[in-house]
Amino acid sequence: MLVLQEISNFICHLKRNPMLSLTQAIALLHQQFSGDISITAIDIDSGEKISHPAPAYVFRGESELNTELLSSRQRLLRNANLSQETKDEIQQLAEHIESFLRSENPHLGPMWAAGILQHYGFPTEIIDATSCIETAAAFAVSKNTSCNGQIFVYSVEQMLNNAIVIDLTPMDFSRRPVRQKGYAIFDRKYKDLRDPVPTANFGTKVLSFTISDFERQQYDRDAYIYETHGDPMLNMLGLILDQYYAGKKNQNSGVRNWLFQNLHWQQVPLNVVSARDGRPTTVELTTQVDPYITYQAWLQLRKSNSTQGN
Repeated sequence: MLVLQEISNFICHLKRNPMLSLTQAIALLHQQFSGDISITAIDIDSGEKISHPAPAYVFRGESELNTELLSSRQRLLRNANLSQETKDEIQQLAEHIESFLRSENPHLGPMWAAGILQHYGFPTEIIDATSCIETAAAFAVSKNTSCNGQIFVYSVEQMLNNAIVIDLTPMDFSRRPVRQKGYAIFDRKYKDLRDPVPTANFGTKVLSFTISDFERQQYDRDAYIYETHGDPMLNMLGLILDQYYAGKKNQNSGVRNWLFQNLHWQQVPLNVVSARDGRPTTVELTTQVDPYITYQAWLQLRKSNSTQGN
């Protein structure tokens, strides 16, 4: 009864205040949609029933310009700018990486593997969410060229009756989803989570807001969202890509461009401008890095530049 009253208060507040600022929206979300619950879940890999703590709600921040909520794989399949050959190779690459990761770690189930691929830019059928309102706000602002944004609120308890919810936070070997307090949603039946049926099934609520210049500077946290410094998964993915393309003589330019646009974690070579006692003192970034620079070549480039700097 208390929850229903809180939701009723939330709806009344929105009617009185049809457009909040981002700061006001975050405060309201914390007030109305905080707390944890204890759920009886089924381990998607072992099939065992387990008791698991979970947030009562998860969140997803988006630009108001988006009219659909599709998985990255569905967006890839519907991308009219890519040839079918390019789409097939990108999917083959994602399947290869998933297979490699699971062969190296037998405890890594298919949903956790998909969570890793999703957070590092590869196409999957899952949808990102987070238990952290501030992270959702950062995603709503990031790369948003408009003055408006939205945060979607999903009831975890209701989602569990209609879809698979994956907690990605225990993956300490993959730091990005942990830093983002990442969760993932997988609905076998509906591809667009803005369809009226999953919207109702998930207890979805949408809070729209305006974004001021100050709020944009405060919450546009690309560096935080995509930070991979010292991330062991980054090194593993670099090596997998290197091995995958080592024997390929003809590189698909469509795949090349897609990787460049979507792999935010790719290693960035540094040019050493000056050095002292064998250590760089001034460096500069090499812009427009080609994603086909392999991991080993990147290391060799840094070594070569350091030698030249001396």
